[in-house]
Amino acid sequence: QPTRQNSPRYDGPMEAVESLHDNGAKRFLNTDVAAGLTAAQDLDNALGILFRHPNTGPFICRQLIQRLVSSNPSATYIRDVAAVFDNNGQNVRGDLRAVVRAILTHPEAAQSAANAGKMSEPALFITRQIRGIGATVTDTPFMSDMSAEMGQRVFHSPSVFNYYSPGFRVAGTTLTAPEFQIYTTATATIRANFAGRLINGAFGTNVNLNLTPWTTLAADAGLLVNQINKVILGGTMSAEMRAAMVDAIQKSPTAREKVLTALYLTFTSSQFQVEH
Repeated sequence: QPTRQNSPRYDGPMEAVESLHDNGAKRFLNTDVAAGLTAAQDLDNALGILFRHPNTGPFICRQLIQRLVSSNPSATYIRDVAAVFDNNGQNVRGDLRAVVRAILTHPEAAQSAANAGKMSEPALFITRQIRGIGATVTDTPFMSDMSAEMGQRVFHSPSVFNYYSPGFRVAGTTLTAPEFQIYTTATATIRANFAGRLINGAFGTNVNLNLTPWTTLAADAGLLVNQINKVILGGTMSAEMRAAMVDAIQKSPTAREKVLTALYLTFTSSQFQVEH
């Protein structure tokens, strides 16, 4: 039980010092809290008041939608999901399983419009490529370093709002796009360079890469692109992107070059980097 004011330790849990706790009556968000309570009891009361506040559902649901589906959810999307936060259908508030289900099954989750979806944050941008081509990583800190170079140092968020503001807007628009706050000319280049280095085996034994399943399809550019569309893009590739890729693949001289061209064009495309 702590008996003095804690010294700073930002990687450890906060601990209350009862002798320094104000145990008088309090008023928090228009709610009265009785006197004579311990620090833990006051904290529980404060959390309960926040949990029951009508703004909590929309606030949490908006950010969950932004992280899971869309950077720029409509007011209707937020309102529909917040209603499930308020009541999961069985008079239970705050059922996150029901909330996530509502987010992923909402009609807006299936949209593929230009302003739908969300940009892959660096850590996901990296892992999506590795999984997409069936590679395995033997040195995970090495990949964390790559993410940090792209603006996201894993487990070291610079603020309580994550690595970027949930309200960040694309310049000249009203669209919120949080991940774009760390997307600069420098990080854009690093992202493209990472894709090139990955598929070319530049990371040596740190990444086990087998392109054989792809090179066996290289003789037929259309077949190769169809497989990439299915496995890596989940069938969301546009007709324009498909035509450009087929053309570029057909101009590549060898099976390996065809595969590298196809994968590089995929991983650096907006249709891959913005998830739908």
